[in-house]
Amino acid sequence: MSEEQNMEEMMKMWREQPETVRIMFPAGMGYEIQKGDTLANLGERFGIPWQTIAEATMGTSDPKAINKWLQENGGKKLPSGYWAFNEGQEIKIPPPAEEGVS
Repeated sequence: MSEEQNMEEMMKMWREQPETVRIMFPAGMGYEIQKGDTLANLGERFGIPWQTIAEATMGTSDPKAINKWLQENGGKKLPSGYWAFNEGQEIKIPPPAEEGVS
């Protein structure tokens, strides 16, 4: 199985087996940014709110603070003047929250 297939399986487990994830990865896991990754699409693929990923990685979900964090931590500047993840950046994917707990 390729590394990409392994990651797809991890994402599926995050979405479909949150109890297992909380047991196996109580502190979450690291994830290396790939081309095209955004907080929104990572949240969708892992089945957790993008804000949860931002808080775990950057300590905030405020868009201005995220932009500043990206600027200071190896992000790439877009033509719009905003900042985005750069391929290879490491972020944290937290375990899914228990149902009813946010």
